[in-house]
Amino acid sequence: MANRIRYPLKVQHRPDEPSYALLARTVEHNGSRLVRQAFGRFGVNGGFLVNNVDPGDVAHACQADSLAVARATPVATHKRVDFLGQTMHRDHYSVARRRWCPECLKEEPYHRGWWDVVAITSCPRHAVELAAECGCGKKRNWQSFGMTYCQAGHDLRKVGTCRLAPEDIVVDAYLVDRLVNPDHVPHPLLGGMSFGEAVMAMERLGQAWHDESGRLRRARKALGQRGLLNLGYGIVEDLDTGFVALLDRLVADDRGRRGKWGVTRAYGEFYQWVNEQPESPLASAMKGAIAEHARANLTLKSGHNLMGQGPIDNGYSLRDAADRCGVAFGKFRRIAMELGMFDGKDRRGQPARLDRAQVDEIAERLRGSKNLNEIALELGVEPAAVNPMIKDGLVVPLFHAGSSGLNQYDFPAAAAGDLLESLLVLPLHSLAADVRLLPLNMASQFARVTVSKGVQMVLAGTVPVAAIDPKASGLPRFLVSTSAMTRAARQAKEPGLTMMAAAPLLGLSYNSTADFVKREVLKKMPGVKGTFLAPEEIDRFKRTYVTVPELSDILGTKRSRDTIALLDEAGIEPACPRPPFWKVLYFKEEAVAAAKTIVAESMPVDA
Repeated sequence: MANRIRYPLKVQHRPDEPSYALLARTVEHNGSRLVRQAFGRFGVNGGFLVNNVDPGDVAHACQADSLAVARATPVATHKRVDFLGQTMHRDHYSVARRRWCPECLKEEPYHRGWWDVVAITSCPRHAVELAAECGCGKKRNWQSFGMTYCQAGHDLRKVGTCRLAPEDIVVDAYLVDRLVNPDHVPHPLLGGMSFGEAVMAMERLGQAWHDESGRLRRARKALGQRGLLNLGYGIVEDLDTGFVALLDRLVADDRGRRGKWGVTRAYGEFYQWVNEQPESPLASAMKGAIAEHARANLTLKSGHNLMGQGPIDNGYSLRDAADRCGVAFGKFRRIAMELGMFDGKDRRGQPARLDRAQVDEIAERLRGSKNLNEIALELGVEPAAVNPMIKDGLVVPLFHAGSSGLNQYDFPAAAAGDLLESLLVLPLHSLAADVRLLPLNMASQFARVTVSKGVQMVLAGTVPVAAIDPKASGLPRFLVSTSAMTRAARQAKEPGLTMMAAAPLLGLSYNSTADFVKREVLKKMPGVKGTFLAPEEIDRFKRTYVTVPELSDILGTKRSRDTIALLDEAGIEPACPRPPFWKVLYFKEEAVAAAKTIVAESMPVDA
């Protein structure tokens, strides 16, 4: 449908104007303020997704060069964004809110695509901070505002912004020039990196200077995006002295780092980050500077290959350890965190090297291990039935490596076999011929308990095994009495009644019972997980309160509303704020007495 749209009036497309901005400007130029509907015609219905509009369709509709529009439009995946010939991280580009330079809009009212690059916070040409709010004090989006005016009529070109000093716009000048200047001269150190790698390198250097032990998010909050990048860019620009000063700061404050001495203690995770950087002029310069600084200031192990071809020590990196154990990187990282090999919450990127012997031990334990699905197949049950067995200790996993899914646990190869063997050694008990027998897992479901609870009752001798089915495998091999399982399950329950069981004893529906528990008219048992009512509480309720149906029986009325009306005329109020008719309660003593009085007074007097 979008291909058939062609606006009669065209605007001149600019080299740094993305497709969504060109579309919005063209719609406005053709006399319409219905930008939201225009995006809808191109298959975009959410303001956060305007960058997904097809540049070819927009170029056709706006009578523009399709290649130029495509080059100025970001192409985003879940990991990266390609924009104006540069590649950046997905988090570096956002259309969630619109920003603009009022001075640029005065000169030429079109949206510059680099305004949507998160790392850029100012306009280096006019030395002003990018605006993000109009005169309404509201943030702008792509489907509710025009190019130069907001819905309330505020002129976006007149929004006041903060003037910046020349030293505050150095990084933005470099980033903008790299994006829009076809004659851009590459930076001698940052030029060998992609746009996104350069931004992340400057942020990491700024963070290390600000607080190496903290997190990048905290550094951004403390310094601001511009301040953090300016700090990192200053270190890059003066690498000979600035980077050495950074290393001196790291060595001077080595508190909380592991190790008694050496590069890991001295430089912390910053050393690992530099060592793992892909080859580039900046990475080579930093590695050389660290090697020189370490030789001059640190006591190093004999034969230590500093920033060389081999590893820092004789251990594994996190990725090498994952490969050694034959599991995915993320899974091994969770295993290592569970075993206390490092604190994943307070670490950035890959941690320091892991002990080789410890990793080899994990690899040996994982050899031949089975996942949750394989254990469930051996036991003849659904994977969901295995989770309670883990909690009850019937099957013990090697590691807990996730929050959900079939790969969250790794089990020893014999985990299921050991459980089945413990059941096989139990003596068989002869039962009467008319006793109903079911497989252990089905009998547990019949008794409304988990398979894990059923197995526990069999192992405890509470429920005897009556026979073994030679044609079955897993837990279905073991045949038990359904009546025995039901009795044992009932005895094992908490000393109280569920609301479902208590409702008929109270003369109420389940919903009414739940409502009175919520209103605390019925007191649930304290200190018990779940909602249970003690028998004493049921007796107290029946002694204290009376329901409308019970009073209707006394009064001989057929409708609840008639019963309530008669009691209201007698001055009898409900015991709690009046809910629907079928949930109205009265205090028993006064309501029953009043009902009997009403009946007595209504009886005819003998002549």
